[in-house]
Amino acid sequence: MSVLPLLVACISEAIVPSEKNRICVAFSGGADSCALLFSAERYARQTGCELSAAHVHHAIRGGEADRDASFCRSFCEERGIPFVLLSVDAPAYSKSQKISLETAAREERYRVLGAYCSEHRISHLLTAHHADDQIETVLQRILRGTDLQGLSGIHPSRSLRPGENPGVTLVRPFLSLPKSALLSLCREEGISFVTDSTNLATDSTRNRIRNELIPLLEQFNPNLRNALGRLSAAAARDEAFFQEITSSFCSGEEGEGIPLSRIRALHPAVRSRVLLALYERERIRLRGDTSNARSVTASHLASMEAILFSEAEPKQISLPGGLLFSVFPAGDLCSFRIEKGHASPEPFRAVLYPGIPAETPWDSVCLLWKSGSHDDSVTKLKNIYKFEITTTILSDTMNGSVQIRSRKDGVRERYRCGGHDTDVKDAVSSHRIPPEDRYRIPLFCDDSGIIWIPYCGIRDDVNPRGNPGGSTLHLSYFSNRRRTIHDPSGN
Repeated sequence: MSVLPLLVACISEAIVPSEKNRICVAFSGGADSCALLFSAERYARQTGCELSAAHVHHAIRGGEADRDASFCRSFCEERGIPFVLLSVDAPAYSKSQKISLETAAREERYRVLGAYCSEHRISHLLTAHHADDQIETVLQRILRGTDLQGLSGIHPSRSLRPGENPGVTLVRPFLSLPKSALLSLCREEGISFVTDSTNLATDSTRNRIRNELIPLLEQFNPNLRNALGRLSAAAARDEAFFQEITSSFCSGEEGEGIPLSRIRALHPAVRSRVLLALYERERIRLRGDTSNARSVTASHLASMEAILFSEAEPKQISLPGGLLFSVFPAGDLCSFRIEKGHASPEPFRAVLYPGIPAETPWDSVCLLWKSGSHDDSVTKLKNIYKFEITTTILSDTMNGSVQIRSRKDGVRERYRCGGHDTDVKDAVSSHRIPPEDRYRIPLFCDDSGIIWIPYCGIRDDVNPRGNPGGSTLHLSYFSNRRRTIHDPSGN
């Protein structure tokens, strides 16, 4: 009996029917994703929804990765499935973020897939995670140390880009099926696929769990996969119960201050979840940060709980994302607020015209000038401001006019600098710009994006070091005013 109807049924159960459904399969070219795309094509024919496939090239594995991309394109062309190839530089991102290559590839993959789905109004992004992936994930989290939420493993669905309307739902329809079921479909239907040679390597934790630990544990319990599956399902059920209690509590506390006595009275298992949920809610409300990153650690939660029961007044701790958690025992109050120096930037944008200083909302000035033509303007501004930094860019390779603008709060902005995509947040922190100034520094841009960040690097395509004979312009940033522009005496 063919397993195709079962796989199609799994997709059908995972997606709420709608005339607006547009589904995209994250397509790697491996056996799992080929089985998913084959089944999704059948589902799309039955329901009439739009189907596409997206392959992400991670700049890893050299020629093998190029082979996979070519295979995926051909696979889709043969079946008339719209296909898109997306590219990221996972090694560069891994280095800049100081994270593992595996983690970097995953984060970058979901970033570009999310952006593509949002741009094309995709309602559901499907991935081919299956029961074997679930078991590996649970074991990996156990080894690292986890809580009940971690034991619940991979969720069948979640919002890919929270806060968007309409949003993109990430769906894993095959989580209840073993990998063997997907391989069976490939054999039955004669579906060809590619194999990632790194899956057999032992240089990553997940590969060692798959190839070494699970076979070893199955010697103790041949029914290990079912046992861990039951554990994960039980943890997910209990976690859903705790989350329901947490949501009920938080929905009753919509103000900026939360009664301290109410949080103190909670059971510790609920209290930690409430603190995390309140932090995530306030991170969105105060900072507009809708990323999926769970940046508050167990250590942060322990510190928050510690000051909850302190009678000294007031107590506060710094949290990731530029938030402060404060406790005021005498007033029976605790609250979240933006930490000084992390306030959201005022939305600001201005076009730079040669020789005409442009003031920012943060008491600084920017200037665009050509060599020799506006030296007087530069000299006057140097007399007014204590600090000045100037860089030179190629005007020939610019796209449009030069503008200055504020950072986009809650958005991870990048520009190509030094041969890799540089994160604005990482750039300003790595150059040791004081925290209180990081959101006040204007970004110099053209129509293609960021050109230069004061203190930091220049975008590669406008860097004169790559083309010393090209036409150039100078960009200057002046800050820390020592006298007003309108006071000629300098007093």
